[in-house]
Amino acid sequence: YMALPRKVSNHVLMALDKNWNSFFASIKDWVKSKEKYKGKPSLPRYKDKTKGRFCLDYELGALSKRELKKGNIKLSGTNIIVPFINKGKETELKCARICVMSGYYKIEIIYEKKEKEFIGDNGLYLGIDPGVNNLATLTSNNKAYMPKIVNGRPVKAINQYYNKKLAKYQSELPKGVYTSKKIKKLTQKRSGKIEHYFHKTSNFIVKECIKNGINTIIIGHNKGWKQEVEMGSKNNQTFVDVPFDMLFRQVAYKAKMNGLTSQLNDESYTSKASFLNLDVIPSYEKDSTAKYEFSGYRKSRGLYKIKGKKKTINADVNGSYNIIRKVAPNAFADGVQGFAVIPVKVTFHERFL
Repeated sequence: YMALPRKVSNHVLMALDKNWNSFFASIKDWVKSKEKYKGKPSLPRYKDKTKGRFCLDYELGALSKRELKKGNIKLSGTNIIVPFINKGKETELKCARICVMSGYYKIEIIYEKKEKEFIGDNGLYLGIDPGVNNLATLTSNNKAYMPKIVNGRPVKAINQYYNKKLAKYQSELPKGVYTSKKIKKLTQKRSGKIEHYFHKTSNFIVKECIKNGINTIIIGHNKGWKQEVEMGSKNNQTFVDVPFDMLFRQVAYKAKMNGLTSQLNDESYTSKASFLNLDVIPSYEKDSTAKYEFSGYRKSRGLYKIKGKKKTINADVNGSYNIIRKVAPNAFADGVQGFAVIPVKVTFHERFL
């Protein structure tokens, strides 16, 4: 407490006060309705007196004003200087934070940025079909838009390497020990790489919308899809290892910052229905015995084939177009002639990670 700048140490006490107030409020509520809780709320735990470390908040008063004028953030009482890369007229710095990680510290810069005014629905949509090998397949009812596929193999490779190393490190652990510094470091490195690749992907998606005048993003998603997925043990692990929700959140907030709309929508049957034939797309109902007939089927090597004809379309492009149709049935009211069905593949290479 004495070693820290006074404003910083006071924030630690304020955090402690919040924890105790939350505990007392939880206990009172637990007494009245125990069914809402998995167990009795526990007392706030204190860190070790010498080894313990707690997250620190540096408000504006604890940051060097001289360095701020230069565009840098200097934490009071330290020699830590971080460039404020988001400095601008629309950005207001709030505070800096030192977060305690496993084996290292992370500095977070918290700032507020004004959102652009909501543009509104202009009848143009971007459909996103998420997957593993193809992380995100983008299509639009804008005829000038060429479908694009964001390569998901780099993320797949990151997870495969992680799982291989994790199994090795776990085999070296003594009985009754489940983690180590090596495992924590490996996990954090894997998370950082995936998050960075997702930032590249979400930036690309939002820029594609802005460049092509598309105001609404529709992302295909099924509730509980990771829990109920049945693709075989090997493919199940690959699919579950990809944190799609992180990508969805990134797309959502970046779209909002640019005045665009994004939404998650049920994608059931979008991969089975034919876009070229404008098949009716039903919604999945649990325990339903209804059977549906479609004009085509998913063939090997990611192709969707029309029954009785030689016509084929990229299966993920077919699904992405149908995701748009499910939300906006009239998006292709003038027919599907003239819409591109051969996608361009986009990869953010390893050297940028």
